[in-house]
Amino acid sequence: REFRMSTQLRRIIYSSKASEEWPRAVVENLLVQARLNNIRRDITGVLMYDFCQFWQVIEGPDANVTEVFDRICNDYRHHGIVVVANDLVEDRSFGDFSMGLTTPSDIKDEDAAEILSTAKHTLEETQPEERRRASMSLMDGLRSRWRRFVS
Repeated sequence: REFRMSTQLRRIIYSSKASEEWPRAVVENLLVQARLNNIRRDITGVLMYDFCQFWQVIEGPDANVTEVFDRICNDYRHHGIVVVANDLVEDRSFGDFSMGLTTPSDIKDEDAAEILSTAKHTLEETQPEERRRASMSLMDGLRSRWRRFVS
């Protein structure tokens, strides 16, 4: 499926902690509605979820992404939101996913698992530049090598 291109695309990458542990089935059910909403808003991205930790990329038209992210920030189901990147971009990284989903258990590749572990640890660091670097590394991994693990 191809998404419309806008002159101003925004990409936000953030991490947050779930208010309580969520089984994958609950996350998948939530994504059904999110994907429908994202299609209407021309938003794409990917969500990685590890039972209590979210890491997400949302991208699309500037105003739409900003509106969705404002709603995300006010969602009681998670807290401790840390924005690691909020940029205007020229191209989408996940243009073929209205919202892809992956979890660490989906990742079978040994090298990918090591990159994930390192990036996840770095995301917990307090230095913004380190979080940004780790998130960009994680996003690049999801976009290329891990693409086969994203549903």
